[in-house]
This record gives sequence, structure tokens and C-alpha cells, in this order.
Amino acid sequence: MNRLVLITLVITNLCFSFTLELDFESSANSFNFGTLVDSVSAKGSQSCKIGVEAGKSFFGGTKNIPQAASHNDEVWIRLFYYFEKGFSWGNSGGSDAWGYTKWLRLETNLLSGEQWVGRRTTLQLGNQKSGAPILVTQEWNTAKTDIKFGGSEDYLTTGKWIEIQWYIKFHSNPDSGKMRMWKGDKLLGEFVGQTMDNKNRTIDELVVGDHWNGGVPQNQDFFMDDFIFTTETPNGRDSNGNLKIKSAPSVGLVGRPMNREGNVPVHRKRRSVDVTGRTIIHNSSKRFSIGMYY
Repeated sequence: MNRLVLITLVITNLCFSFTLELDFESSANSFNFGTLVDSVSAKGSQSCKIGVEAGKSFFGGTKNIPQAASHNDEVWIRLFYYFEKGFSWGNSGGSDAWGYTKWLRLETNLLSGEQWVGRRTTLQLGNQKSGAPILVTQEWNTAKTDIKFGGSEDYLTTGKWIEIQWYIKFHSNPDSGKMRMWKGDKLLGEFVGQTMDNKNRTIDELVVGDHWNGGVPQNQDFFMDDFIFTTETPNGRDSNGNLKIKSAPSVGLVGRPMNREGNVPVHRKRRSVDVTGRTIIHNSSKRFSIGMYY
């Protein structure tokens, strides 16, 4: 006698969260560009130095993330920047002439029938002439939206580590999308509005640096350290109760412990580094079920 076996697989709301962490303590825990150096670090003993050449427009490189971020996903990004004294955010057309330079881009996928024109969300850092220290630019084909964070008291400085944290909830509904920006522990602002142009869009690549409008004004270096990109719910909160990745103590200069702003010595032992550089993928708390019958 033949028996018909029917297996039904039902997966309800299965999703994965992930964390990408880079501590730059080895080439395996770094970008595929830049140079690992021990002359300055925010945490641990090394950071990634990225040089920019006078007159050039493109710099940095790309970094794939282990899983695309999709519509309705929440993302937290934390990173430390160090700009050498004398660093210029301007362009080769004149000292500090531009005001904003692109430092981190979240590149999206192309949907069927689309041509690449520029669909991305970009973190831009500025100087004292820019009016606000941080600008986020959303580019959807020919549409462009600029969102400013911070005021004159939040201007970026040189010779110190600067901790930037960025939260985004990707959504095509203007009532459901959201962004927050912190400098250190200070919340610089919150934006509520559309953060994705199409619900089928995904974020699948990071671009560190990319394009310097008008060309780099001079040969100079900047440094990055303790980079985190996560869709996991973080375990920290700011003074307003907003979820954020806990701020990490900054070392400032190797062997000289400093506070988070990198300028006041403190007396404590260096904490161990818990950022391993490995990609961690976890099941979310959402359930899935497998049903069988015959």
C-alpha cells in the first residue's frame, strides 16, 4: 500500500539580527583598505589610518555587511573618528570652502528595471563653517533630503577622539521612519520621516569615505576605531531613555588613558577589549514553527 506523505513547512515571521564589530587589532578585524597603526587608538592598541591625497575626490573603500538591512529594520552604528590637528574639511577650491564631507554611506540595492543613479543614505561630518556638525543626506534617484544634527556648541574638533552614534529605522512611511544622532553621550537630535524610498529596498553595503566634494585640500590622515554596525537591540540607553550602544571609554593616545573626549587624563586600568571583529548572527526573539502531517 502506498502512503502519501505531505510535509508542510510553515515559517512565521522568521528573521535574523546581526552585529558586525571591527576593533582593528588585526587585519582580520579591519577594512580591506587603510593601515593599522599603534600611534593612536580609541580602544585597544591599534586603529585604522586612512590617508587622503590633495586634489583627489575618491577615498576609503567598501565593506559588505553579513546580511542586508530591510524595510522596518532598526540599525545602530557606532564609530570613533580622530582628525589630526590642522585637518581641513574644505576642498581644493579654498580652505574650508565646502563644509561637509561624506564619511559613511549606506548603499541600497537596485530594484527590477532600475539604473544606478544614486540611492543611498550618507553620514556627512562638517567643520565650524558648516552651521551644524553633522548632516545626513538621503538620495533617492534625483530626490535629495538633508537632515542636520547638532549646533555650534557641537562642532567637531581635531586632536581628539570623537564618538559618533547613529540610529535609523528604515521605513517608507513618513510617520514610521526615524533617525537619532549622538556625539558621545549627547543626543544631537531626532528626525521622524521617510527613511527609505521603497519597502522592497535593502541596505547591503557600507562605503567608508567615498567622495570628497571639490577634491581634498591637502594631504592629511584621519583614523577610525571601534566600529559597530548592528540590528540587535543594544543594552544601553541615553538620558532620555532612547536605546543606544553603550559608550565606550576612550584611550585617546596609546598608553595614556583619557576620558571619552580624549583630553582629560583619568586614573584607571585599561579595560579589556570585548570587540572581536567576528560576525555574530543570532535568531531574534520572533518565533517560527514547523508543522508535519501525513
